[in-house]
Amino acid sequence: GFVLGLTALILQFLISMGAWLDQGDTILPSLVRFFSYFTILTNSVIVLIYLGAVTRGQRWLAPFRSPRTRATAAACITLVMGFYYFFLAGTWQPEGLFLIADVALHYATPLLFLIWFAGFNRTGTLKWEQALPMLTAPFFYLAWVLLRGAVTGEYPYPVLNASQLGYTSVAINVLMLLIVLVTLSLTAIAVDRSLLSKKSN
Repeated sequence: GFVLGLTALILQFLISMGAWLDQGDTILPSLVRFFSYFTILTNSVIVLIYLGAVTRGQRWLAPFRSPRTRATAAACITLVMGFYYFFLAGTWQPEGLFLIADVALHYATPLLFLIWFAGFNRTGTLKWEQALPMLTAPFFYLAWVLLRGAVTGEYPYPVLNASQLGYTSVAINVLMLLIVLVTLSLTAIAVDRSLLSKKSN
């Protein structure tokens, strides 16, 4: 999982940065643009979770060993996969290296992480009320995207494009995504808590 995720991120970084620089963009704005995608950030967190699992001595990776962090990543990467499949996949036809990176980041790494999470990382320690704190990172991401979009006019996803849709429509879209993410967070907690039922039996 670590090797696949890291390789996919590096590949996407190289081809995206290359394409943007060829279009005349400069390095710093291109870097900010790259890390403004929820897909990139979530896959990066997953790579750090894997790294934390295989390097026990690194204290700075301690937050990525947390059951809540792993459950949050599971919920978020499921959202990434589902949202891409239903709303974005049909809007473009990637080829070559773009297709490889596309499949890896939106399908392969999410599925592998979900199998790893559900099969090997149930702790039985998560509580239902932790679903709301699990929304903290997505909330800050949303705030960043909307703030950056208001300044630059650039949004990473059409459903968040306030310039075209208006803030009312964006708010409705965000509410729907929030409902889905809460549901996914509760599902991740349920998967973790399923270990409790096994122990009690």
